[in-house]
Amino acid sequence: MFGQDKEVDSVQLILNSHDLDTNDAKIIYRLQLKQINDGDFKSIIKNKTQVLNRTSKLNDQLWYANSMRLVGLALERTGEIDLALKIYADALNIAQTIKRKRLEAQCYHNIGFANYLQSSFDKAIIAYLNAIKIREEIKDSVPLAWTLNNVGLIYWRQHSKNDALKHFVHAQDIFRKKNFLEGLAVSTNNVGLIYDEFGDKIKAKKYYFEAYHLNNKIDNKDGIALALNNLSEIYRLEKKMDTCIQFLNKALEINTEINNLEGLELNYRNLADISREQGDHKKALELIQKAINVSNKGNLPQGLISDYNQLSLIYADMGNYKDAFLAHKYYAKLNDSLNFGDKLASLEAAFGKEKIEKEVALLKNEKEISELQLKRKQWVIYTAIIGIIFLVIVSFFIVRSNINRKKTNLSLELKNNEIIKQKEIIEAKSNDITDSILYAKRIQSAVLPEVIEFKSQFTESFVLFEPRDIVSGDFYWLDRIDDTIVMILADCTGHGVPGAFMSIIGHDLLKQIIKEGKQVNPSLILRELDYKVHQLLNKNTNSNNDGMDIAVVAFDTTTNKGAFCGAGRPLITVDEGKMEIHHGHKFSIGGSSDSSCKLFLNIPFDITPTKKFYLLSDGYSDQFGGEKGKKFKTQRLLQTISTISTLPMQEQKKVLLETFTTWKGQLEQVDDVCVLGFVYRSMRKQLYILLLFLVSIPVQSQNFSVFAKVVDEDDSSAIGAAVSLLSISDSSIVKAASVNLRGILKIQDIPAGNYILKIEFIEYKDEFRKIEVNADLRLGKIKLKPDTKTLGEIEVTTTAVTTTQNGDTTAYNANAFKTNKDATAEDLVTKMPGVTIVDGKVQAQGEDVKQVLVDGKPYFGDDPNAVLKNLPAEVIDKVQLFDKKK
Repeated sequence: MFGQDKEVDSVQLILNSHDLDTNDAKIIYRLQLKQINDGDFKSIIKNKTQVLNRTSKLNDQLWYANSMRLVGLALERTGEIDLALKIYADALNIAQTIKRKRLEAQCYHNIGFANYLQSSFDKAIIAYLNAIKIREEIKDSVPLAWTLNNVGLIYWRQHSKNDALKHFVHAQDIFRKKNFLEGLAVSTNNVGLIYDEFGDKIKAKKYYFEAYHLNNKIDNKDGIALALNNLSEIYRLEKKMDTCIQFLNKALEINTEINNLEGLELNYRNLADISREQGDHKKALELIQKAINVSNKGNLPQGLISDYNQLSLIYADMGNYKDAFLAHKYYAKLNDSLNFGDKLASLEAAFGKEKIEKEVALLKNEKEISELQLKRKQWVIYTAIIGIIFLVIVSFFIVRSNINRKKTNLSLELKNNEIIKQKEIIEAKSNDITDSILYAKRIQSAVLPEVIEFKSQFTESFVLFEPRDIVSGDFYWLDRIDDTIVMILADCTGHGVPGAFMSIIGHDLLKQIIKEGKQVNPSLILRELDYKVHQLLNKNTNSNNDGMDIAVVAFDTTTNKGAFCGAGRPLITVDEGKMEIHHGHKFSIGGSSDSSCKLFLNIPFDITPTKKFYLLSDGYSDQFGGEKGKKFKTQRLLQTISTISTLPMQEQKKVLLETFTTWKGQLEQVDDVCVLGFVYRSMRKQLYILLLFLVSIPVQSQNFSVFAKVVDEDDSSAIGAAVSLLSISDSSIVKAASVNLRGILKIQDIPAGNYILKIEFIEYKDEFRKIEVNADLRLGKIKLKPDTKTLGEIEVTTTAVTTTQNGDTTAYNANAFKTNKDATAEDLVTKMPGVTIVDGKVQAQGEDVKQVLVDGKPYFGDDPNAVLKNLPAEVIDKVQLFDKKK
């Protein structure tokens, strides 16, 4: 506090001393910047009127606009976002008037982030795009990376995870190239979040730990707290509740210390959810009320939405349904006020009448080929018989027999040529039809949900989809409308091209009903689908029996309730060994029966984390096979599902496919096969964006730089050429870089010594130079030589150095020791020479390990054995042993 009071006094002293000049304005700006980084927002707001009045009278409006922007930032961080936006807009106008591009981009970025905090994503994205355009134009790399990262956040909030990942990785690459650890920590954490939502917990955990270590390096407490919160969610899914709560409490302690309101809201809400799951409803209510208070204080609309949703769940678990309803009603009101948008996508497909006619023609032509081949065989037989008879009866007829045989062979040759010609025509037509059907398969595949889309809603799931022909009459549908997930499996009349025709009709009608009409009630979906199919297929006749059997399941993600309605297809559930079969209605969709005579009713069910759901067409159970060539039958399929239901979903798919293949044997597949299996578990995750203004730069002593201009044989810049600085002693890489767009090679922070400089460029010989670095070194122009040799396939095998010794310190290369994907640090170190576990304790060279340091700092927790059991092996690059007393 002494330092902050001194800075406030300094600002006040300058303001009161005399008329301001430009130098005074610069000093005030720097003091304001330090107050921002120290979190002293109140002092800036206290002096804002006097600062802005005095600086506005300067001839150079740059410092007036700069101070205005920092005042806006202080207001934003204290929750006064509307006023901050107004001040940002005024600063932007000045920046545009005085043509200061860098300041203009900063203002656009601040406007984008303030709108993001208010969930006004349309306004935020416009501002960010303006900032990106300017920063690319002036080549302002690090700020450009921050803006890309923030655009990724908007895509993430709108559930466009692939676009979000692309922007986060782009930002991460820029931060890594610039060695900007602060931004690298933020973007790395965001990449981990996307993999977490994709369901890849191993990758997510790796990136979270990497973000934690990066934030520790720069002592960034905001980032440390965020990484701890995200890691706690991973440990929660792994059922390691003690570690989960320990990480959350540590994050809460840090966020309280630095007054990080977004972090505090997230920590309180997650702790409340854990207390609810553990049955401690009183504690859960206390914690969620704290989260609500923080959201109101910090003007955090998205946090408030999640808080009231959590509050409704707590009241519901307590049996207090009145308050649960009121909390959920308020949650829905807040949620409706935000426009998250829908992802626009559409795919259309059709099969023409001409394609079907060609398929029929193909069958007719095959029959003609068979008949022609049979005639040819008959002619050969007749000729052979006649020749034998003539030779046996009398030699007189030998000459005549030869003449007749030559005539017959000539006739056969003409017929054979005709057969070949017809065969080539038929093969060409067959290839055209096959190509058309293969193209139809690509279209049909495009309308089916992708695996990554499936995983985004059901992390534990499988899709067994085996068409009988190239295209299928079975199809499945997955979509999320607001808080409801709709899953559909349909078995259309027929298979092959006719079945695929019906599947495209079904898919298009479901798109109209669900995606465009926002209908999520299963019974109403089937009622409207039946009406539309009947109207479409019975325009000119009343006897069309085409249609489909279908099962529709809807999951309400806010209530953990679901509903099923089926027409000819069931829903199978297995929960802790108990199987339930929810039969659909006996009638199908479409057909010749009147839609008004059909009554579709929903079957409600509860959603639990252990309940497994299965949807299936009749192709699997109708398959002939086994020793007696009989049908597989539904009862045997249900028994198989019950037996394998305890296995992971991908293992279940493998068993079902192997069982089907074995049963079918050499027999033909009789129908299309589709089986869906999935478990629904709700996942909640939040993200925090970090904005700081000071950069921590590692201090190095007596380090130098190497510069050179690298060109090819035409004296053009060898852009992208790979550059390595190698140690003379063991050829290990000391530094690495690449030639930039101007052809300049630049390697910085090189300790004094002797090295080998290696340059690699495609189609050119590797360039090696021995250099001595004891000051900044400029090598001038390096011209690469073309590589005229043509090389075959080369296999290079290297052996990693496992251990090195430097005085009393032993260093191990962690990458040289192979471990499993989910291995811990304990699994890794026990593979290293001299490291053992005795009575549950880790020992090195016969002595107990007393402390574990990560990146030179004490790791979270004081127990070395607990640290080694929880730290993933895959994030460790090097292990060192040393005696602390020495």
